Amino acid sequence: MNRFAQIFIFLLLLIFSFNACAEFEMKDISARVTGLGGAFIALADDPAAIYYNPAGVALNYRRELISSYTRLYGLDELIHQYIGITTPVLPLANLGFGVERFGTGKYQENKYTLAIAREIFENQQIGFSVNSFHSSIADTDDHQAKGIDFGIISKIGKYSRIAFSAINLTHPFVNEQLDSYYRLGFLFKPTKKLKLLFDFEKPQTVIKEDKVITHIGQELEISDGVFFRLGYHNRPERLSFGFGFETGNIKIDYAYLSHVDLDATHQVSMGIKF
Repeated sequence: MNRFAQIFIFLLLLIFSFNACAEFEMKDISARVTGLGGAFIALADDPAAIYYNPAGVALNYRRELISSYTRLYGLDELIHQYIGITTPVLPLANLGFGVERFGTGKYQENKYTLAIAREIFENQQIGFSVNSFHSSIADTDDHQAKGIDFGIISKIGKYSRIAFSAINLTHPFVNEQLDSYYRLGFLFKPTKKLKLLFDFEKPQTVIKEDKVITHIGQELEISDGVFFRLGYHNRPERLSFGFGFETGNIKIDYAYLSHVDLDATHQVSMGIKF
């Protein structure tokens, strides 16, 4: 792809996707989360919790690894990859480590996250993570910065949870000042096989506050080890759906994310518990 085509694509993304060009913006980190419309912080029961809510690392009672791959809007220049692992080190705490990579060639972002979490009271978890951001742009110096995340989860009754997470608390500066993200999330389980999720996200820059983004998702186990997911978020307005399959200690997830102007995004994740 020539330079003009690359610039044109990124201009389209800027126009139609609002923050699509923002550095180290929040992206759906796994196919499961994408299928749920990005609503995850109160669920947070797999290694994607490292990215959304570090408190969820304490809910990962077994060692688990997930990896994910997608090309945003079907573009080769917008490859997004993630790998994360959580492991219990009880009685002290649970640990998580994640690596996120976005872009290829002329522009690339790499993010490394180390998370620690533990149950502080019965059915209440707290977690912190430290992020290392690395940005590489062709013909310029590489830049890096450190950031801190925080999260908490609390079970309410037998069938629900409430959670809060704060991402990029210190507004790290890489090539630009990164946004902070504050989320309040709820999980309801009307039945044993159905989960309903609601996240309310408040992005914040150092100079202004953006409007609240709503994420809604549902996960239904339609038969043993087979899951169907639906999701929605409103800024920009996007619909998603996905499927998950678990057999033994292996799981595979797929998600489809719509876009009103650009091509849809397809995402695949794989995981293993050991």
